Amino acid sequence: MMSRQCQRIPFWSVVLLHNLSQILSGLIALDIIVAAMNNGEDVCNESSEVYDLAACESSVSHATRANAGFQFFGGIMSVLTIPMVGDAADRFGRKPLFVLALVLAEVPSLLLLCVSCLNLSIYAFLAASIVDQVVPMPTLFSLWINDCTAQNDRVKIYARLSAFQSMEGIVVPLAAKLLSGKTAVLLLVALRLATLLTGCFLTESLPQRSPDRLGMSESWAAFATHWRNLPKVCAFKATRSIFLLGFVATGTGAATQSILLPFCKARFGLTSSTFAPLLTVETVSNGFVQLLITPRLARCCSLRCLFAVGLSVGGLNLLNLALAPSFRLMTGLASIAGFGSVGTPAFQTLTANFADQAGQASSLQSGAVLSALQGIQSLFLVLMPPVYQMIFSVCLSSGYAQAPFLLAALSQLICLMILLRFKASHTGLAIRSCAPGASLALYLKPDTPKQRDILSVGAVPNAMAALASPGFRTRAGSFPRPAREPPSARASALRLSSGSLCQSSLLAAAVGRRGVSGRAPRRRAIFQPEGQEEAWQSFIAVEELEGKGFGVVATRRLRRGELVLRERPLLGVPGSFEAVDLLNRTSLGQLEEDLQAALRQLSAELRRSFWALSDCHGDTKTAAGVALTNALHLGEGGGILPISARFNHSCVPNIQGTWADGCAEWRVLREVEEGEELCFSYVEPYQPQQERQRTLEQLFRFRCNCPACRAGESSDLRRLQLKDLLEALQLAALAEEVGQLARDLVPQMLATRNSELIDEELAGSPALKSKALHLGFLLALEAEEEDLAASMAGQAWQNAVLAYGPESDRAKMLEMCAEGDYHSADFEDALEMQTSDVALASPEALQSWLDG
Repeated sequence: MMSRQCQRIPFWSVVLLHNLSQILSGLIALDIIVAAMNNGEDVCNESSEVYDLAACESSVSHATRANAGFQFFGGIMSVLTIPMVGDAADRFGRKPLFVLALVLAEVPSLLLLCVSCLNLSIYAFLAASIVDQVVPMPTLFSLWINDCTAQNDRVKIYARLSAFQSMEGIVVPLAAKLLSGKTAVLLLVALRLATLLTGCFLTESLPQRSPDRLGMSESWAAFATHWRNLPKVCAFKATRSIFLLGFVATGTGAATQSILLPFCKARFGLTSSTFAPLLTVETVSNGFVQLLITPRLARCCSLRCLFAVGLSVGGLNLLNLALAPSFRLMTGLASIAGFGSVGTPAFQTLTANFADQAGQASSLQSGAVLSALQGIQSLFLVLMPPVYQMIFSVCLSSGYAQAPFLLAALSQLICLMILLRFKASHTGLAIRSCAPGASLALYLKPDTPKQRDILSVGAVPNAMAALASPGFRTRAGSFPRPAREPPSARASALRLSSGSLCQSSLLAAAVGRRGVSGRAPRRRAIFQPEGQEEAWQSFIAVEELEGKGFGVVATRRLRRGELVLRERPLLGVPGSFEAVDLLNRTSLGQLEEDLQAALRQLSAELRRSFWALSDCHGDTKTAAGVALTNALHLGEGGGILPISARFNHSCVPNIQGTWADGCAEWRVLREVEEGEELCFSYVEPYQPQQERQRTLEQLFRFRCNCPACRAGESSDLRRLQLKDLLEALQLAALAEEVGQLARDLVPQMLATRNSELIDEELAGSPALKSKALHLGFLLALEAEEEDLAASMAGQAWQNAVLAYGPESDRAKMLEMCAEGDYHSADFEDALEMQTSDVALASPEALQSWLDG
């Protein structure tokens, strides 16, 4: 979600100045450390009278070992604090964390100045360098980009970030040539101060503040929870493989860069100024590739192609660094080094998109999810440099200074071989790196029978939308991703939400595709006349309500689980997969024509029922606008239902809809008093109040004033806690260690507190209880805990009877499962979680379709 508050100039200024400071610090620190260890004399400077090759190698080895030790402890601190940094950024905003990080970065610079001017111990500077890693700037940069860019723009933005991180190589080496000693340190302090002042002009990029501002003890509990979530992220086999390759590759790059100057200093007797040409060539190459080449490659190449190019060229560059006989040849061959980083923006984009998707499927916000991922990544990015520095120190003492670079080249080759063994359709690597939804497709392996079964019951929210990628197959058959076409080919497509535990209005919105020949294939109308029979209803009435228009109210007290309406649509739509195909080939104009033709086949009375419905998408009422406003899709079917369309929205619904025998059936979820309005939820129930209001305003042009929305922060906290539990169950459903996770997670479903949360926040919704208990049953069954599985199925059945009726497929199959009959029917297909959920288009997709 792009925040309107994002201002790019201050952010990119902070990025540039911070990295200028980082590179300058790295350039001058080694010279000062070596001089400090030799009574103020740089024994590695060939132009100096005290130049001594043996003493130089010994001093570089000692300095590298000392620096590696402090960096190792700093890395440990960074890994431990990253989850807390992400959590704090979500709770208090991004800007305060930026300012804190820049203040901490000033500390080691000031101590380096004291070392240079006041002969302070060099170990004071090394110890202070740990402070700089308490609040990692890369995490904050990623959070800002997540806040301010759409997913399909992030490859370009991360490429720009990489270029800005390297652009300082054009400026800093020149400064190193002109400045030395105390003057260079003063420049470093000035740059740090300028960065801090610029950071004060940053505007807050966080789209919304987290409602749950917790105390210190609760914040530490949340911190511990983030770390417990890391094994869940690693539980996916494909996640481990793909992310491990990325972490190893990026960690290796950071590690070799950390020893490049000491290596050249020991091998060629270079100083920071004579080393500058190599850095200049590398950074110019990287800036050229990231700004001009990577964005173009991202539009035409798959992720695997980008990663493979990066690993191949990166390996060749490492061989050049290790084996080049002269510094001049090394510098010349470094001109292709930029191509070794083309995979970095793609990998950063995948990480960011993964955080967004996982954040939507959990109670954690994007900062917390991203920080958890970067907690793993930091184990490589922060800890590998000191490890390589230690290896380099040992190898330098033994006369094999090139060994670390050869080791790094070998690791790149191994990563490349593993990458090429992946099937693109199995990992999502065939998807172009700028394609939305690529991140979730990356870590799932939908071709395995076990995961197809799990996905069929909606184990991952928005799974169908995220997995609409080449090679993905479901029980219903192939589901190819629509190709991107020009506006003339624009059509609508139903966006399914196979795992959402909510009910909401059906809206169509997407970009369609033409046939292979370039002409639109034959299609039939999405809405078909049904010849509606008279609806059956019990003790409800449609009335005009003050401030709401029409609504449905109870004419007597209604019992929990009571059927109040059974209605056949006057214009019906087919099942989910067929609806996707039809809507994929229907433009807005064609939808209007189809609806007008269908209405002509209805009686005058039914046409009046249709036109009596509202249209919130334009000043002039149109058939397409009425359909987009009122159509309902209940998984296996749906359409225009005149009475059902009168049910208004509430974030605490008291009715539940399902589809049975070609009709919509509505049951009461709790006791309803006479005269009370009957409502269902148009939005995902676990969203915070601000997100729910935004969706309702953009799609339906109203704001909700239900008790949950009036409750504010307390309601949001309860809903996020419920979402956290559901996320744990969903992740467990895809994990290899599902048995152990089931034994750990399923008993939590029986806890009183969780039941109380659903009762308190969602009026004890039996629909949500049934679905959550259904997931628990599947996990217990997978873990071969038959008694626990039967108990979970029994409780799920009792709630399904209340929500869907005793004759519903879900209730019948759950009853069989509760009795231990797991094999007489394919209960996973019969109990698909989306059968009673109504799909909802995103506000952006709908607006794009209507405007197109």
